[in-house]
Amino acid sequence: MPYEIEVIEADPTPAAVIETRCATAELGDVLGQCFGRVVQHIMGSGHTPLGMPFLRYLEMTPDSLLIQAGLPSTAPAADDVLAIELPGGKLATTLYLGPYGDVGPAWDALGAWAAERGLPFAGGWDVYENDPDTVADESELRTRLFLPAE
Repeated sequence: MPYEIEVIEADPTPAAVIETRCATAELGDVLGQCFGRVVQHIMGSGHTPLGMPFLRYLEMTPDSLLIQAGLPSTAPAADDVLAIELPGGKLATTLYLGPYGDVGPAWDALGAWAAERGLPFAGGWDVYENDPDTVADESELRTRLFLPAE
């Protein structure tokens, strides 16, 4: 499937995240735990989420990932929840439709796009634009991919 890649300008986005290393095979379970903990922290600190959940990839090996999982929010850091900013500036982005576990080819397309331009393939993130509980079929899941493009 071809992916349309566009470059946008975006402001940095404040976020609350949990940073963790996990086995690639355990990513789904780890994400559920991280998102639950971050939402609990955001709401418990009197804040609200400012957008949809995301997964940021800091390091990748065939067997493990160093990730940040969270939501846009101005909630302060506490305990295991960090306050970060997702990068702004020029970002390359594409949309993937389908089951979360099959997003790899979309990342491959974005990585090839970055390589053609001599850009590093690091620090990208997925934003889950809709909720799996609100779609009739996994093919309706929308995942927006972002990669710094400068």
